[in-house]
Amino acid sequence: MDREKAREYQLSQLWLLEQFDSVAKELGLQYYLVYGTLIGAVRHKGFIPWDVDIDIAMHREDYEKLRKYFIAQPIDYLFYDCYETEEYHISPHDILRINGTHVFFKDMHSCKYVPSHDGIYIDIFPIDSLTDDEKKISKQVKAFSFTMRLILFKAALTYGARTSKMKTLEKKIVSDLLWCISFKTLNRHLDRIMKRYSMQKTPNVVIMTDPAIKKRTFPSSCLQKPLFMEFERKSFPVPTNPKEFLSIHYSDFMTLPPEEERWSYVENELEDVDFGNNPSLLKYIEENK
Repeated sequence: MDREKAREYQLSQLWLLEQFDSVAKELGLQYYLVYGTLIGAVRHKGFIPWDVDIDIAMHREDYEKLRKYFIAQPIDYLFYDCYETEEYHISPHDILRINGTHVFFKDMHSCKYVPSHDGIYIDIFPIDSLTDDEKKISKQVKAFSFTMRLILFKAALTYGARTSKMKTLEKKIVSDLLWCISFKTLNRHLDRIMKRYSMQKTPNVVIMTDPAIKKRTFPSSCLQKPLFMEFERKSFPVPTNPKEFLSIHYSDFMTLPPEEERWSYVENELEDVDFGNNPSLLKYIEENK
């Protein structure tokens, strides 16, 4: 994908973030910009120029209220992608997509169970309480990793030349063995694992979407009342201590990557984006690019 279209892709995600923000305000739900989106706010006051992704996080209670809202009152131009709405949902977190749009990758992966939606999206991560018992943490992480592996093996997800023939065969065999267990059943179990301690007040919280739990664990004080920071000339909520959040996850988050690496994902991984025919979205892209 060329850089001009990458900017249009960013703007489509920004439009989607604004739609999400309106719903969150209407429902009184709290959320934060996180990960690369937060780096963009701190370092660039907007997107990292070569990043085409928006990540947000919500405490479990608000996360589940949001899911219930979209299931009960779907919005026709949006699709709330979770295990309750997407039969073949394979992500450990929920996703908000723009209906009628599509994102295409150069190294298109194969999947035995192809999800019904592949549109422009933002990732929504749940924030859960984390026990301070190291043995219980280890047990929880192992359970999460095992269940996530079952989901991916059931999907028989492969990435072209990057997945060996042996691994492809292994996934196919496991997928066949798991034919009688639905993605919904596996994802519900995954949710139970993540929110195992969610009813407890603990000194630490976690975004348990990756086995590298040390990079996903934050002091509870870091994710309390949000601050507001500029992002693409607008104001959005960020963690209570954004620099502490980023230091835990990235260490040296202010240092730019080598110039030759900056656009590698956009130019080497992304093939194209179909922006669909939503007049509001198309007008927004045209007016802001």
